[in-house]
Amino acid sequence: MKKYVFTCSAALFFCFLSKGQCPPLKVETASVYMPTEASRPAQQSGPASQAASSVINDTLLYFFNKHYFRNPNTPTTNPPNLSFYTVKSPYPGALAISHLGSVFLNSNLITIHGLKALVIKHPGSPSASVPFRIYLCNVNSSNLPVFPPIDSVSTSVSTSTIGVWRGGVFSSPTSVNGNYAVVAKCTSTVSGDTIRVFLNNANTFTSTAPAYQQYGEGLGVLRFLGNFQSNTNTFGTGTDYEFVVAPYVSYNTNAGVSVLTPTICSLTQGTFSNVTTPMSLIESRFFNLNKFKPFWAPTNSSMPITDSIYNWTFSGSITPPTTNKNASAIFNVLGNQTANLTVKVRSYNFFYSANYTFNDVSVGTITVTNGSAPNLSVTGTTTFCSNSFVTTTLTVSGASNFTWTSPYSLSSSVVVTSSTTSVYTVMSENLGCTAVKTVTVVVNPIPNVLLITSSSLVCTSASGGATVNLSGTPVGGYYTGTNVAGAKFVPASTGTFSPVYSYTNLTTGCTNSTSAKITVMSCSGIEQQHAGPHPVVYPNPAVNGKIVISNLQGAGNFVELYSILGELLYRERSDKDEILIDLSGKSAGTYFLKVTDESGNSKTVKIVNPG
Repeated sequence: MKKYVFTCSAALFFCFLSKGQCPPLKVETASVYMPTEASRPAQQSGPASQAASSVINDTLLYFFNKHYFRNPNTPTTNPPNLSFYTVKSPYPGALAISHLGSVFLNSNLITIHGLKALVIKHPGSPSASVPFRIYLCNVNSSNLPVFPPIDSVSTSVSTSTIGVWRGGVFSSPTSVNGNYAVVAKCTSTVSGDTIRVFLNNANTFTSTAPAYQQYGEGLGVLRFLGNFQSNTNTFGTGTDYEFVVAPYVSYNTNAGVSVLTPTICSLTQGTFSNVTTPMSLIESRFFNLNKFKPFWAPTNSSMPITDSIYNWTFSGSITPPTTNKNASAIFNVLGNQTANLTVKVRSYNFFYSANYTFNDVSVGTITVTNGSAPNLSVTGTTTFCSNSFVTTTLTVSGASNFTWTSPYSLSSSVVVTSSTTSVYTVMSENLGCTAVKTVTVVVNPIPNVLLITSSSLVCTSASGGATVNLSGTPVGGYYTGTNVAGAKFVPASTGTFSPVYSYTNLTTGCTNSTSAKITVMSCSGIEQQHAGPHPVVYPNPAVNGKIVISNLQGAGNFVELYSILGELLYRERSDKDEILIDLSGKSAGTYFLKVTDESGNSKTVKIVNPG
């Protein structure tokens, strides 16, 4: 019997380590109170708003809120978003699971005053109140807790009917700078005493669970046999449950505005940089409910009203308020004007106050001087299609003095030459106010166009010639020319023809075209195209590949042999009256024989090599 128990335990341990196809850990469900607590630590109290440099106190209910706000709102009597999973600690069986918790992501220095967890006592526990401890831990590079812990609090739970928050504060606050973990462990020495720690119903983003449950981040952890492991897939394929624990934290914030243009002219734009610190924490979904809501949207209707993190307003300006991180505004009132930045951090601990929002405020001052910069406009052709240099004249108006840069000129007009898209700048000054105008001359390259023909030498249709296929690239253009029909050339008559393929780039509007040459001959026998010699070809078809050309009548004749595709196979200059052409080494098929005299007059005949 002892051997059998040991074997089963070893098998379960291996399955859990490998996340294999083993029965998942058992979870149960239980409801919880709304997350209020009888004694909230003094460090967590704070006003509804604080200005300029602030110390924010909060309870990070991140893992509770993901479950509460992501699940649908259904009947108010015991709604599912107040029904959580629970896991026992210590866990019964061979796995000996001892610690249950979650990892918090953090990139700044924060102070942690204490910890709490959402728990319930197992109804079979012998003790009326079961003690447990909550630990604050650093994490390793795999985001798993590291022992020994940084600090811990000891507490207990007595209710076995509905979940409650239980926790405490450290004897002295401690600081962390980076990710950390909060884990809970039952510390009772009474056999059978068990607490249940609550989990949310997070699943992986690739799971088959409903979309509103796909919010797992691999942050839930548990410890068994002295080793911490991730919860991902531990409770079944696709599960990513996170234990509902929370730290009491405080941190400093300081809204800040940097004025990038301290002095400007009337009706010109001033610019401002947001230098609020610590910005990465303020924009963290773990610390700011104003970030949580847009990050995890959609949320259910229980989600409290949130606001933009950054809120800018301006005095003496025609620019309306903006929620951009950085800001710019046009000022139309002289004198000292302001850019007001309100940075809003909404507490996670909203259950304790309906408007638990911290507002850091910072003001930047800008001076608007008397005067206005000229209103410049530039005319001239600024868009071209070319693969080489283009030249254009740019003319500016709207003032009495001008300065062009690159090329430098003090006149109203400047001639610019470029083969690529270029930016040109002109400036003008009025009563100390400078206007700067830029103009972009765009040089779009014309498309590279090709036209390929299936044959460049062909017989007339009447003498058996086939239609020539035309293939143009890039695709999407059109074909034109004599005897051209769509993407076909029809050899209706003899002569040399030049079909054209044209293509327009729809993005740039630039067009280019190219052409190809096709020669059409009459192949019904010897055709006298011009005055000249009258060669005689025999036998035709060839016998044993041999063909005789006679009656060349004079010196200086060029004899050329072409394949049916127009490829030159043979060329000879002859002063003889008769020559022999040997086709025995050529493939069987049709060939063209062309004879040209000294005056350039030519005769062409179709010959057949039976092979």
